[in-house]
Amino acid sequence: MTTLPLQSKWVIAAAVVIATSGSVSNAAEPMDIGSRLELFVDDYLIESMSGVSLKLHSPKRENVAIRFDDVWDGPTSHHVSVFQDGKIYRMYYQGGTTRADGALDVTQSCYAESKDGIRWVKPSLDLYPNETGGQRNNICLMPTPQWRHACDNLAVFKDSRPGCRPEARYKAVGRTIKGELAPKVSAKGFGSAQAGNLAFQSPDGLHWKLMRKEPTVVGNGFDSFNIAFWDAHAGCYREYHREFRGGYRDIMTSTSQDFLNWTKPQFLDYGNAPQEHLYQAQILPYFRAPHILVSFPDRFVPNRKIQLSHPAEGISEGVFMSSRDGVRFDRRFMQGWIRPGLDPKNWMHGGTSPAWGLLQTGPAEMSVYWIQNYYGVVGGKTFNTGTCYLQRGSLRLDGFVSVHAGYEGGEFRSKPLRFTGKELMVNFSTSVVGNLRVEIRDQADKPLPGFTMADCPDIYGDAIAQAVVWKGGRDVSSLAGKTVRLRVALKDADLFSIQFRR
Repeated sequence: MTTLPLQSKWVIAAAVVIATSGSVSNAAEPMDIGSRLELFVDDYLIESMSGVSLKLHSPKRENVAIRFDDVWDGPTSHHVSVFQDGKIYRMYYQGGTTRADGALDVTQSCYAESKDGIRWVKPSLDLYPNETGGQRNNICLMPTPQWRHACDNLAVFKDSRPGCRPEARYKAVGRTIKGELAPKVSAKGFGSAQAGNLAFQSPDGLHWKLMRKEPTVVGNGFDSFNIAFWDAHAGCYREYHREFRGGYRDIMTSTSQDFLNWTKPQFLDYGNAPQEHLYQAQILPYFRAPHILVSFPDRFVPNRKIQLSHPAEGISEGVFMSSRDGVRFDRRFMQGWIRPGLDPKNWMHGGTSPAWGLLQTGPAEMSVYWIQNYYGVVGGKTFNTGTCYLQRGSLRLDGFVSVHAGYEGGEFRSKPLRFTGKELMVNFSTSVVGNLRVEIRDQADKPLPGFTMADCPDIYGDAIAQAVVWKGGRDVSSLAGKTVRLRVALKDADLFSIQFRR
């Protein structure tokens, strides 16, 4: 065995370090974020944190958005979709009654609208007769032999795809159950029936027809709120539906270019998160940053029950997750996002299910919605008094998650990135003694003159979009296109999003 001199050993070790450092540098390819808004729903931008953490913020309970108190909607109204359409807001939901065994009896799809997303009304559409024989109602689709179960969970959206035909500007998916089992199956049997999505189109969001007779996606677990939408960032349609995986209710997805022919479905990837029953996806592009998909699934716990005499099993609540590719979802936040709350009537199956949709309802506010007092009447037997209704909740814009620091303070450092723009805008909130400061560093992680932490006066207050100002001003255009890193220090503060603005 040959023994190397100490000097030779040092040279070899140095060479290894240099080679390793070179490979790490090549691996750290800077992210080009341009001028897009970036939220801290995940650690996409973050390289390291010290004394700070990502904090999930739950919506604040606001007003009752709408009550399902007519004979054609009622105690099992559910599967709500909402979206903005020009100057109005549209809502679609399942209305119907139940049989004594808890199964859905007759369901119909109903329509409501709003001028502000806060107060909703049911217009008289005069399209279908209701149970009392009249047509003064807000029913927009009724079951037929062609789509016997589509109204159980019709999910509607406005198609923003360039070149979309006017007669198909509004699209929807609703389930179908194959075979003679369909009219006889109980609620418990829906999940195991061979089923799929039917595709609908409409020129006005009210008059619907099938795009084709055959289902577009098939499987065994479509008794959930299955959704589909155009993802402008990815350039494809996405659909999400329920299936079983290892005995758990779970979510599958596929994509399409024409809304009729879809790729083979695959299960969502939650990384190392523990497996749970997720009843529906409620996934949509965040309207201020459409490259980020946010999701409000209905987490179902089948072996817990508070209303022991009710025939339905389990309890539900809303949780939060996000994705940047539509398949891999960040589920670091395992806590409940929308809890059932003090009212025991909401501690049941489907009792706190989020709606599909997210609306801006003020200059600094967005609204989410969830079902309350669900399933209070089953087969004519009353378990809960009062009507089933939709609750509105509010969040600040971008306010799902923040980088949070307590009184002791802390900081985080970003991964290498490139940007375009003249100003760095921050969405933040501090206490009266709190603050945040920002430092811009070069590719070698050294502070850039004029943009150091010492050059940045304390930023404090509360703002959706405030420019960071250093002693030399706010103009960062001299750094645009270069590889930089951000170092952000916080004390008793929350940072929700950043954006380099042109």
